[in-house]
Formats: sequence, C-alpha cells, structure tokens
Amino acid sequence: MALNLLAMTKRKEFLQMFEVDPGYKLVYFDWSSIEPHCLAHYSQDPALMSIYGPDAAPGQCIYAHFGANTVAFGDKFRPIYEPGNPASGAAAKIKAKYPVLRSICKAAHLGLQYGAYAKRIYIELNLMGIEITMEEALMLWRDWHREFRGIRSLYRTLKAQWYQNGGYILNGRGRPRTVRQKKMRDLVNEFIQSTAHDYHVMAAAIVTRRLEAAGFPLGDNPYVRPWFPDHHDASALQVHPDYVDMACDIIRASVVELNDTLNLTVQLKAEPEVGTDYSICVEG
Repeated sequence: MALNLLAMTKRKEFLQMFEVDPGYKLVYFDWSSIEPHCLAHYSQDPALMSIYGPDAAPGQCIYAHFGANTVAFGDKFRPIYEPGNPASGAAAKIKAKYPVLRSICKAAHLGLQYGAYAKRIYIELNLMGIEITMEEALMLWRDWHREFRGIRSLYRTLKAQWYQNGGYILNGRGRPRTVRQKKMRDLVNEFIQSTAHDYHVMAAAIVTRRLEAAGFPLGDNPYVRPWFPDHHDASALQVHPDYVDMACDIIRASVVELNDTLNLTVQLKAEPEVGTDYSICVEG
C-alpha cells in the first residue's frame, strides 16, 4: 500500500518515527507561507501586499491583521496590533491574549480567501467548538470582503477566464487546470495551490541540478540521497554530516535562483532545517 503523504498527521510523536538512516542528517526545506505570498502577487491586494510585499514591515500576522479590521474584534486587537506596522511581538501577544478570537479570524480568513460563504464559516467554527451566530458569521464575511477586495478581483478574473476557455483556467505557470462548474468557488484555491506547488517543483529541480553540478547526482552517490522529494510543497534529503553545510548552501542558492527566474513582485522564502527525523517539519 502506498503512503499518502498529504494525509499524514503533523503530530510530533508520529513524525518522529520517520528517521533518516544511521550516519545521515535530514536536510529539510519548506516555504514560508508560499500560498499567501503567491496570492499577494497574483491578486495585488493592498492588504496582502502590506504583509507579504517587498515593503512589508516585519512581524506581521495575516490573522491578527484581519481581526484588527473587523467590527467584532477591532477594539480588542488594535490597541495591541497596528495593521501594517505592528510593534515587535504584537502578533504573539494577540495569540496569547485572544487565542479563541485569533482562531476565529484564522478559520474565517482561510475559508473566505478560497470562496467560502458566510454559512460555511458559521458551520466550520461551530464544528470546531467555537459558538458563533449566523449574524456574526455574516459580519466576518462583510469585513473580510471589504478588507481583501483584491482577492475577489482575482476570482472574477479567473471566472471570466474559465468561461472563455470552456471550463479550465491557467495557473501561474500557464498549466491548465480543469474546474467543474459546481466547484467554481474553488477557482482561486485551485489557481494558487497548483501555482505554489509548481514553484516548489521548479525549486526542487534547481536543487537537483545544482547538486549534480557539485558532483552529487541524486540516487547515484552515498553522500546526498533523496528522502521525501515532494511532500506538500516541501522536500527533504538524507545527507552525510560532512556535506550538510554544502546542501544547505545549495538550497539557499536555489531559492535565490527561483526568485530571479520568476521575477514576482513578492519574494518566495525558504530556509533549510537540519535534524535526524521528520518532526523537524513542525519544529522548524
């Protein structure tokens, strides 16, 4: 039976069971919020660009930003978190002081950015054990659509493309993606997820090419070996300890090359992590 990597839990206790071979280190690289970064670039939404764009202030959190711009939570969030220019540590303070409110903002934002209705937000939050009314869900829906207008504009563009093409859209790499008519609210989701994954595949190919140029072809040397080549926009290598620094440098250089190749308005970010088992993917 094949292992469904996308369905793997990210519980540390489970992931610790996936160990590298004796005498090797795990070199893992994952992207920092690759889908929101792609969404910011392709939607050019002002709020997203203020968080992920080239002029973004450090220490921002999309969920705290959304909460600070809602009628329901703004009076609680804004004294701590100033949207667009938060004080150092403000996002962590919001998470610590208002964990339930932040969870509401997170669930609502993740659903709404990919086309969820207010009713879906109401259902999902109540299933999470967070009791809100339908009226409160509608307020979140209205606040979100007011704050993130650029995402709705991207949806309309993709919808027009879907009709023009007769049932498919092109993702950011120009790859066709068929979407059923009854799933048209997933157009942004399909576009962004497939684009982000294609960018990761490009990065993995660059890493492979650079390793080969350095004399370490994957699958044909005992020092650098593939482990999880592609796990949900992340990759991992088994590396002999003597070559860990080299592998990390190659990954960093590959991220730079990818950004230079894509020339997006929003830079994609990834930093290698080193460990001995796969729990590093939740520790890093």
